[in-house]
Amino acid sequence: KNKLRLKNPTSLLKDGGGESGVTLELSSNPGYGIVRMSDSYTQINIKNNSWEYVTLGVGLKDSALVVNYDGHLIRNAIDGRMFYVGLGSFYEGMSVTLRSSFKKENDTTESKLTE
Repeated sequence: KNKLRLKNPTSLLKDGGGESGVTLELSSNPGYGIVRMSDSYTQINIKNNSWEYVTLGVGLKDSALVVNYDGHLIRNAIDGRMFYVGLGSFYEGMSVTLRSSFKKENDTTESKLTE
């Protein structure tokens, strides 16, 4: 089966990527990495909740995301948005997104995914 393999997984797992983060360059596909598929985030509003997301995919390594890992979540090192798989379904064909925290209308604090 086809699998994406990171070039530097140990750096991400060992120290979470450090302050500067780890680039998601692929060893399985030299010259490529995990990238945002759009320059802008899509905003979703449902009742009193909102969040933003962008779909991830494979693109040129120069555009690869730089991330950190805290032992629970993989986050974009630049804006802190988290990796998210819809409905927690880690099956072939499911899209992976970079998503903001949920925000409730008229609430200045953002709730975390784990709450």
